[in-house]
Amino acid sequence: MAEILGILAHPDDDVTIGPLLAHYAARGVAIRLVYLTSGQVGVNLVGSEAGDALGALREEEARAACQAYGIAEPLFIREQDGTLATLPTARFLSLTRSLQDIIQRERPRALLTFGPDGYTRHPDHKAVCSLVTDTLLRWPESDGQPPELYYMALPEPAAAALVAGGFPEGGLCWTAAGHITHEIDAADGLDAALEALHGYRSQFSPAEMAMLVALQRDLLKGRVALRAAFASVRPRSPRRTLIDEVR
Repeated sequence: MAEILGILAHPDDDVTIGPLLAHYAARGVAIRLVYLTSGQVGVNLVGSEAGDALGALREEEARAACQAYGIAEPLFIREQDGTLATLPTARFLSLTRSLQDIIQRERPRALLTFGPDGYTRHPDHKAVCSLVTDTLLRWPESDGQPPELYYMALPEPAAAALVAGGFPEGGLCWTAAGHITHEIDAADGLDAALEALHGYRSQFSPAEMAMLVALQRDLLKGRVALRAAFASVRPRSPRRTLIDEVR
């Protein structure tokens, strides 16, 4: 069972919340990540593997990242990378049932995933948001309360700094301060998060690694921003804890 469950599209999507994962793991919180695809059609910067072989390599990178965070072995659904946004209705509904089964088995207090913007506008990311949100919106009352759902958010100032440094503006989706409901100070998880990041060698070039390190260490300083998916009233300022809010 996991108190925090993250549902993501590809191995390496976890770098967005890496400090948070390590921060809560160090406090004894049980955490598990679920990847809907294995990233089979991603790039490969370290070898010749492609297709399913690349997916296997990326799964190994994800397992190493989870070890760095100090969290449980990840789960892989192994849908085809790049297809989540165009799933036939029957397959979409089948996946929501699979996610419901996982959530019911893990019984998390908090569920983390992408927001409707996908963080980077990636179609697979946005599709994961739709899948997870749909699953919780149709949660059976007979199974009690569903977990609290949180969307990963990139604060506007950090995005502006990245763009000023040359990052393509079209590849970022920032969230205005008024929509951020939780800001977790996870600086103590930063070293583990950067170790996990550097393990994703197949996906990030040295220049990209440097940019992501600067984002986490220098711009965000280990803070992780979230937006409560179903918040009816916005707080006056972001909350500073996650697990305590949902126990």
